[in-house]
Amino acid sequence: MADKVSEKILLLQTNSLDKYLKLKYQLDENNIFYQDKIKNDSIMEFAAKMISLGRPATGVETRNQTYRIYIDKNDYAKASTLVEE
Repeated sequence: MADKVSEKILLLQTNSLDKYLKLKYQLDENNIFYQDKIKNDSIMEFAAKMISLGRPATGVETRNQTYRIYIDKNDYAKASTLVEE
């Protein structure tokens, strides 16, 4: 459903994969078109964390991802009711 967004507005920005996936499912169920983007830490940020925190096997999350969902401005009122607080 991602390619039909004209003028898009940010509906959600989160680091929670669960929240991101739940909202995508709800948007699909309500036939609301969206675009999503996932941004990873840069390589430099990742390298700095590896140097300061050590190996990834330490159990510390060393890479962050930011999940964003954009929707058409005309669907914002309906879609915003689906976003969890």
